[in-house]
Amino acid sequence: MKMFLGAAAAAVVPVRWAYRRIRYPVSRTEARHYKKLSVLIAIGLFPMALTPVACWAKSVFEPVVAGRFYPAEPGKLKSTVQSYLDSAGNPKLSGEIYGIVAPHAGYVFSGPAAGHAYREIQDKKYDIVVVIAPSHTSPMNGVSVLDMDAYRTPLGDVPIDRKSVRALVDQVPWIDHVPALFAREHSLEVHLPFLQTALAPGYKVVPAVMGNPSPDLAAAFAKVLAKQYRGQSVLYVASSDLSHYLPYDQAKAKDAGTLETIQNGEIETLVRQCSTKKSEMCGLGPVQVMMHLAKRMGIEGGTVLKYENSGDTAGDKNRVVGYGSIAFVNPEGDLSFSDKQALLTLARTTLTAYVKDKERPEFIPGSPALKEQGAAFVTLKSRGQLRGCIGQLRATMPLYRSVVEMTVSSCSRDMRFTPVKPEELPNIHLEISVMSPFMKVGSIDEIGVGRDGLYLSYMGRSGVLLPQVPEEQGWDKDEYLKGICRKAGLPDKSWEKPGAELYRFTAQVFSE
Repeated sequence: MKMFLGAAAAAVVPVRWAYRRIRYPVSRTEARHYKKLSVLIAIGLFPMALTPVACWAKSVFEPVVAGRFYPAEPGKLKSTVQSYLDSAGNPKLSGEIYGIVAPHAGYVFSGPAAGHAYREIQDKKYDIVVVIAPSHTSPMNGVSVLDMDAYRTPLGDVPIDRKSVRALVDQVPWIDHVPALFAREHSLEVHLPFLQTALAPGYKVVPAVMGNPSPDLAAAFAKVLAKQYRGQSVLYVASSDLSHYLPYDQAKAKDAGTLETIQNGEIETLVRQCSTKKSEMCGLGPVQVMMHLAKRMGIEGGTVLKYENSGDTAGDKNRVVGYGSIAFVNPEGDLSFSDKQALLTLARTTLTAYVKDKERPEFIPGSPALKEQGAAFVTLKSRGQLRGCIGQLRATMPLYRSVVEMTVSSCSRDMRFTPVKPEELPNIHLEISVMSPFMKVGSIDEIGVGRDGLYLSYMGRSGVLLPQVPEEQGWDKDEYLKGICRKAGLPDKSWEKPGAELYRFTAQVFSE
């Protein structure tokens, strides 16, 4: 269909000449003249027959709230956004930033707080920026993405990654393209001038609007996005304001609790607090998605950059709206995001090749970090249930090789389970834990539940529990110590017996 219009355009002149020749007889000389002219024009227009319509019929979403939520005049808009970035001071974070939460009110109210989030990513380069915003005007159950070539602001057109947008719509039944959902919505658009001013050029955006989703849908959307953009340099932006129309001091107190919950990475707690009105945010859905995405990359919580409310900026302190800026940063000393993504891709490729053909894929690591000696555990889950978990306790081979071998072992040699079958592959979820060296425990006060894994050796028996296990089981420290004893097949208090050796370790845990 796309090539049809180009071909039709190229044929217009010759067809018109033939029609004229039949309807209106001309001399032979004139006929030869028309014929030569039509051939020349047809040759000139022929490349259009090979050119998709999208290349010469660009679809652009026009700005909705320019002149209301932010200045419509380009020069004034640019200087306004730059002033918010400048007033935020120097960046406070040194690691890789995976995502941010930023407010979406009129700039005079929330611009200063948003500036703190965007200052942290100023001049950084990303391939893709996924902006996830709440729908204020249209009730909806799923997610809508904008399938157009660009989103226009007074600062110019922001290119949309239309290829991946269409892939999302085609592959996921609850993701669709409904431009009307963007037609009166401000919560996404207000972020675009900040991106245009702060980021290095070369990125494309994926505009997404969602309603107030169930926790399961928020988790599912995070999984879809993580899979879609694996291997690319991606920034996630979650759009949300905090409490609405409370007195100044009440708003500060309520918002402080909300920000603390996000900072601690407690997704279920945040959902529960919002359902009981202990916390309040209009972008609960986007923030949930952001927190799930961060956990998948081993980021347990966010870093609060700035809080203020409309009473601090341009409003009445009797009824204020809260604004917070938060960044999700790769922990210092961790593998880079690209290295984590490369290992997840390697584990998935290995799992598929070994289960189907008993082969290991060829892999040449490009990153020096993957070539260094490293130990890893690979965990397989199917529909939320453990399906295999085997790993190395100490580094005896390059990290990438450890991931390959532990993937093979987990799918075929875990004695608790039968080997994984090919038909199970679509439901298998992969998690990788890259181990730190062991540290002998001198006092149980040294053990951080949720931070440290444990290894116990006593009377010829041993057991290991990864750092994520006590959180998954809801254990406190006492239950954790009992758990490691039972994992080793020992009585509950064996860890304190003379001759028992208890070690702790940390792990970089990331998943698909």
